[in-house]
Amino acid sequence: MALSVGERQRSSGRDVLAGVILGYEIYCRIQDLIVNRSLWDHVTASALAAPCIAGRLLELEVERLAHALALSAAHGNTLAAVRSGQLSNAKAMANAFVAFQATLCSLLAAEGVTGPLAVLEGRGGLSQGLLAGADIVLLMAPLCDHFRISDVSIKAYPCIGTAQAMVAAVLEARTGITDPMKEIKQIEIRMADVPFVRRQVEDEDRRRPTSRETADHSFYYLAAVALLDGELTPAQFADGRWLEPSVKTLMERMTIRTDPSLSAYTPASYPCVLQFATENGSSRAVEVFYPKGHPRNRMSPADVKAKFRGCARSVLSEAQQTKIISLVLNLETLPSVTELMSQLAVNET
Repeated sequence: MALSVGERQRSSGRDVLAGVILGYEIYCRIQDLIVNRSLWDHVTASALAAPCIAGRLLELEVERLAHALALSAAHGNTLAAVRSGQLSNAKAMANAFVAFQATLCSLLAAEGVTGPLAVLEGRGGLSQGLLAGADIVLLMAPLCDHFRISDVSIKAYPCIGTAQAMVAAVLEARTGITDPMKEIKQIEIRMADVPFVRRQVEDEDRRRPTSRETADHSFYYLAAVALLDGELTPAQFADGRWLEPSVKTLMERMTIRTDPSLSAYTPASYPCVLQFATENGSSRAVEVFYPKGHPRNRMSPADVKAKFRGCARSVLSEAQQTKIISLVLNLETLPSVTELMSQLAVNET
């Protein structure tokens, strides 16, 4: 979204970076206020964060920026239903829809369209809904030297954030196992005992996924397919893979429960303790408190590049990938993000 608005405005890479840092600051502050407080999905926070990014790049003066925020906050709410039961494409598109609408609201505000300026504190506003009971003064605290974007994790694996440590534990524990179906008798997985994780563990729809969207949010599926394949990449979500007999068999051998002793690591991390019982009577246990990609276990530049190439190889040529990596590494010095955006375009030929 920042790149799209930046392309429209012919913004420099430095300006786009500043917008992204600002957006993360607002988004993270809102998340601090709404954890377990609301029936709204957490991407609703982008209804305030995204117009801050767009408004800065559009160079909106204060009053029009306020109206951009008001318009977006009034219309950018997303129900938590998008993240419940057998998941649909609506979950994957949730944040994109909010960002799209926020951008539209910002463009409208730039032309003089007004929004309800009492949307935060007024009757029927966010302070009575999404931010019920929160001290919204915290949203307006001055920026400090430590930006919140520095504390953000990068997902090493293409699945739900709460499963990153679990997948890492499975892959580590799998080392030396040739045939998981024959060698692994039972799998016990312990995760943090916090409401967010507990709801996911107890969700019966995720116990036996029937869609790709539910599969990448199913602890059972993710552990089973990582055990079978020794990796977790987009390839592990081929259509119907979650219905294969071998996958379903391994899922049935699993016990997943929450453990209060692991809750000390939340919400900064979602740790996992995993134990295998093998057919020959042996066992092995693995603890992962901070998965790769966590601020305390950062992905290396090589890891990030490899992840990008793995995700992009089906739509971008290797030459495009290399050029994009070079441009991103020098984003702060680019006079305009136009060239980067042209490289990101899929080559139809």
